[in-house]
Amino acid sequence: DDTVVLEIIRSGGTIGAVSVAVGTTLTGTASSSEVDHFNRTVFLQSGQDRQTVTLSTHALTNPLVSKTVVVAISSPTGGALVNTSASESEVTIYATPFTAEVLSRVQGAVCSLQAPTAAATRTLVQLLDSQLYKRSSTVCSQLF
Repeated sequence: DDTVVLEIIRSGGTIGAVSVAVGTTLTGTASSSEVDHFNRTVFLQSGQDRQTVTLSTHALTNPLVSKTVVVAISSPTGGALVNTSASESEVTIYATPFTAEVLSRVQGAVCSLQAPTAAATRTLVQLLDSQLYKRSSTVCSQLF
């Protein structure tokens, strides 16, 4: 089991108390046995510009598979607005830290190519998890 700490940043001023709803969505590939889904309200007091939330993940059984969970913010109060282009964060869960490191390096190498070949992209998709590819045809810009 592991945890991921996500930071919610308030920009454009810190006058007045505000709140936002934060929660996991069902658009990721992780099941409820792999992540503790949550929905809660996060409060930021006047003068406070950030707050954290913690996501709990659980071990994956296949060391070559990764899963994702999407955390979204919505429903601001107190005059706050949510930046829709930054309102979601996709977290990738790996079976082991070693797997995460290897896949991250392979992904970085493939994506650093000027024009990744179809074969390189297919290999990357197989390594990362074919379920993720079904969600996005732009592997290099979307997964990390």
